[in-house]
Amino acid sequence: MFGLNWSGTEAEIVGLNPAYQMRQGPLTVAGLGADPPPRSVHFHVSVLSLVGDVGDVPGYDIPGELESVIASCLLRLNTKSLTVVLGQGQNHGLVWEPGSLDLGTISPYSFNGRPFSQVLPEGDGEPLLRRFIDDSINLLAEQEFNLIRREEGLPPLNAFWPWGHGFRQDLPNLALRRGSVSSFWSSSLRLAGIARLAGYRHSNRLTLGRGTSVLLAELAKWLRMDGHNVGVVGEFGEWREREAYDEYGWLLKELDGHLEPFIDGSRRLALLAPGSPGLAFIYDPDNREVGTCPFDERAFEEKLVQHQLFEVVASLL
Repeated sequence: MFGLNWSGTEAEIVGLNPAYQMRQGPLTVAGLGADPPPRSVHFHVSVLSLVGDVGDVPGYDIPGELESVIASCLLRLNTKSLTVVLGQGQNHGLVWEPGSLDLGTISPYSFNGRPFSQVLPEGDGEPLLRRFIDDSINLLAEQEFNLIRREEGLPPLNAFWPWGHGFRQDLPNLALRRGSVSSFWSSSLRLAGIARLAGYRHSNRLTLGRGTSVLLAELAKWLRMDGHNVGVVGEFGEWREREAYDEYGWLLKELDGHLEPFIDGSRRLALLAPGSPGLAFIYDPDNREVGTCPFDERAFEEKLVQHQLFEVVASLL
């Protein structure tokens, strides 16, 4: 067992130096499987609830029956310069070509109650993007599902918001460099994007589940498959940060139950809990070391050797 430090970037999870990290837009577009022309600017597009002059990201998943309606509305906003990249739920992409980075956009998670007029895009492309937002508000306002939601006292889904703009970076092809194509399984769109750009595979993000519905049994089956397989369960970090210790304890117990039969003495397994500080444990059937340090906070009382996450992942893959 050893300490595992992580600066919080997805690049490190695929074994890349954190300097390779990209903004939300390019990772979203890559994660959705699109390959736009070079020098185009990529955005993440969120579905917002605009009430009065304040916009917010809905704190719930968009109902499945609305997916096709949302997608249809998004595609109607395509122009000669702006092209929508359809995703799922609240997460979509947008490509501006030819684009410019001399632009300011704000994440909807950073609005903090500010009026909508104070957080609109500014700089190059300002008229184009503001028109995209205005047209989305007008288009969604007339949709029947929003009329029904208002009658039921539910917040509307009535604006599309582009943010996180950036250029796609050229990443090293890690599959060629390391001699094998590793496969990742997570619900993270950002990780899906950077894994794909690095020459790796990423599963359908919707197959892992989320929250208390995360499918650890399916994850364990997938980890048993041949090759280098990496499963990422982000709920641990999210629940620890929110101090949701009941959910955290439940998930830890579930994970332990699914991983115990996995350690059958025939293959290597790495359990990484990155953080600042974090922990790592590697079971190697060819080098079985007996340790007495528990894999929890008590380990931090020991003088553990410290490693960086990206270096550990690079060596494993």
